[in-house]
Amino acid sequence: MKGAGETMSWRLDLPTITTNQTAVIRCNHSLVSPYYLQWYLNSSLGQHYFNGMSEGTNINKVTAKTLSVMPIDLPPLEQQHQIETIHKNWLAQKETHQRLIANGDIYFDQLCTQIQSGNQS
Repeated sequence: MKGAGETMSWRLDLPTITTNQTAVIRCNHSLVSPYYLQWYLNSSLGQHYFNGMSEGTNINKVTAKTLSVMPIDLPPLEQQHQIETIHKNWLAQKETHQRLIANGDIYFDQLCTQIQSGNQS
Protein backbone atom coordinates (compact mmCIF):
# COMPACT_ATOMS: atom_id res chain seq x y z
CA MET A 1 0.00 0.00 0.00
CA LYS A 2 1.26 3.46 -0.84
CA GLY A 3 -0.62 5.17 1.96
CA ALA A 4 -3.64 4.36 4.04
CA GLY A 5 -5.94 2.67 1.61
CA GLU A 6 -3.88 3.35 -1.53
CA THR A 7 -2.96 0.21 -3.41
CA MET A 8 -0.40 -0.83 -5.95
CA SER A 9 -0.04 -4.07 -7.83
CA TRP A 10 2.98 -6.22 -8.49
CA ARG A 11 3.67 -9.26 -10.58
CA LEU A 12 3.58 -12.06 -8.04
CA ASP A 13 5.21 -14.53 -10.42
CA LEU A 14 8.45 -12.72 -9.53
CA PRO A 15 10.21 -12.99 -6.16
CA THR A 16 8.43 -10.65 -3.75
CA ILE A 17 9.55 -9.13 -0.46
CA THR A 18 7.16 -7.19 1.75
CA THR A 19 7.31 -5.39 5.06
CA ASN A 20 4.86 -5.62 7.91
CA GLN A 21 3.26 -2.44 6.51
CA THR A 22 2.23 -4.12 3.28
CA ALA A 23 -0.66 -6.46 2.69
CA VAL A 24 -0.36 -9.04 -0.09
CA ILE A 25 -3.77 -9.93 -1.46
CA ARG A 26 -4.08 -12.99 -3.66
CA CYS A 27 -7.23 -13.21 -5.74
CA ASN A 28 -9.30 -16.19 -6.73
CA HIS A 29 -9.23 -15.38 -10.47
CA SER A 30 -12.48 -17.26 -11.07
CA LEU A 31 -14.25 -14.72 -8.82
CA VAL A 32 -12.32 -11.46 -9.02
CA SER A 33 -9.93 -9.73 -11.38
CA PRO A 34 -6.92 -8.43 -9.43
CA TYR A 35 -7.04 -5.24 -11.52
CA TYR A 36 -10.69 -4.74 -10.63
CA LEU A 37 -9.82 -5.26 -6.98
CA GLN A 38 -7.01 -2.71 -7.22
CA TRP A 39 -9.40 -0.22 -8.83
CA TYR A 40 -12.07 -0.91 -6.22
CA LEU A 41 -9.69 -0.43 -3.27
CA ASN A 42 -8.48 2.89 -4.73
CA SER A 43 -11.96 4.05 -5.78
CA SER A 44 -14.10 6.46 -3.76
CA LEU A 45 -16.01 3.38 -2.51
CA GLY A 46 -12.88 1.74 -1.11
CA GLN A 47 -11.42 4.99 0.19
CA HIS A 48 -14.65 5.80 2.03
CA TYR A 49 -14.40 2.45 3.82
CA PHE A 50 -10.70 2.94 4.64
CA ASN A 51 -11.24 6.48 5.93
CA GLY A 52 -13.96 5.25 8.27
CA MET A 53 -11.96 2.28 9.53
CA SER A 54 -8.36 3.56 9.63
CA GLU A 55 -6.41 3.91 12.84
CA GLY A 56 -3.96 6.67 13.68
CA THR A 57 -4.08 10.42 13.77
CA ASN A 58 -1.40 11.90 11.53
CA ILE A 59 -0.61 8.73 9.58
CA ASN A 60 -3.64 6.58 8.90
CA LYS A 61 -3.15 2.85 9.27
CA VAL A 62 -5.36 0.12 7.88
CA THR A 63 -4.99 -3.16 9.73
CA ALA A 64 -5.04 -6.59 8.11
CA LYS A 65 -8.23 -7.36 10.05
CA THR A 66 -9.92 -4.22 8.70
CA LEU A 67 -8.90 -5.21 5.20
CA SER A 68 -10.01 -8.82 5.65
CA VAL A 69 -13.56 -7.87 6.66
CA MET A 70 -14.01 -5.16 4.02
CA PRO A 71 -17.21 -5.65 2.05
CA ILE A 72 -16.37 -5.64 -1.68
CA ASP A 73 -19.00 -5.37 -4.39
CA LEU A 74 -18.15 -8.01 -7.00
CA PRO A 75 -20.04 -7.65 -10.27
CA PRO A 76 -19.81 -10.47 -12.83
CA LEU A 77 -16.30 -11.04 -14.22
CA GLU A 78 -17.29 -9.55 -17.59
CA GLN A 79 -18.10 -6.23 -15.88
CA GLN A 80 -14.93 -6.45 -13.80
CA HIS A 81 -12.92 -6.88 -17.01
CA GLN A 82 -14.68 -3.86 -18.56
CA ILE A 83 -13.70 -1.76 -15.54
CA GLU A 84 -10.18 -3.21 -15.74
CA THR A 85 -9.85 -2.18 -19.39
CA ILE A 86 -11.16 1.33 -18.73
CA HIS A 87 -8.92 1.68 -15.68
CA LYS A 88 -5.78 0.55 -17.54
CA ASN A 89 -6.62 2.96 -20.38
CA TRP A 90 -7.09 5.84 -17.94
CA LEU A 91 -3.80 5.06 -16.16
CA ALA A 92 -1.98 5.02 -19.53
CA GLN A 93 -3.54 8.38 -20.43
CA LYS A 94 -2.48 9.85 -17.08
CA GLU A 95 1.07 8.58 -17.60
CA THR A 96 1.18 10.16 -21.06
CA HIS A 97 -0.05 13.47 -19.68
CA GLN A 98 2.51 13.34 -16.86
CA ARG A 99 5.31 12.78 -19.39
CA LEU A 100 4.03 15.69 -21.50
CA ILE A 101 3.98 17.94 -18.43
CA ALA A 102 7.51 16.87 -17.46
CA ASN A 103 8.75 17.57 -21.00
CA GLY A 104 6.95 20.92 -20.96
CA ASP A 105 8.60 21.80 -17.66
CA ILE A 106 12.04 21.07 -19.14
CA TYR A 107 11.28 23.13 -22.26
CA PHE A 108 9.84 25.99 -20.19
CA ASP A 109 12.90 26.06 -17.92
CA GLN A 110 15.34 25.99 -20.85
CA LEU A 111 13.47 28.74 -22.68
CA CYS A 112 13.29 31.00 -19.63
CA THR A 113 16.96 30.36 -18.86
CA GLN A 114 17.90 31.33 -22.44
CA ILE A 115 15.81 34.51 -22.23
CA GLN A 116 17.25 35.38 -18.83
CA SER A 117 20.82 34.95 -20.06
CA GLY A 118 20.14 36.93 -23.23
CA ASN A 119 20.61 33.95 -25.58
CA GLN A 120 17.28 34.26 -27.36
CA SER A 121 16.91 32.18 -30.50
